[in-house]
Amino acid sequence: MKKITFFLVAFFIISMVFGQGNFQVVQQQQAHYPKGEVAFQEYFNLNLKYTQAAYDKRLYGSVMISFNVLADSTVTEITVLSGLGYGVDEEIVKMITHMKFAPAVSNGVVVRSNMIVSINVKAIESPELEIEKQ
Repeated sequence: MKKITFFLVAFFIISMVFGQGNFQVVQQQQAHYPKGEVAFQEYFNLNLKYTQAAYDKRLYGSVMISFNVLADSTVTEITVLSGLGYGVDEEIVKMITHMKFAPAVSNGVVVRSNMIVSINVKAIESPELEIEKQ
């Protein structure tokens, strides 16, 4: 009797799981910077222009930005979620506006998505200070 009950329960579970036959492979890919996260941060390290006030304050920290990546790889609706001020937030927004991202993919269809990124900021030495040292 135990064997029959076991087989009936097993048959029921297997028929529930596999009985419908509507299996779909779901392809999901989040939007991302095509060259990778390290290259993304390096882009800002090399190209972010700091104000003299940021250098004077020796600004250090991170700026958190939210934005949408459209199906054509463009960026819209950029919002500073957590900023540092001294003109740095505005410069980061300006830089992201001109960047291209790989859009998100859902079930093989390119879709709009939201990204939240954190960008490290380090305005330690002013270019004018470097000139004075030489």
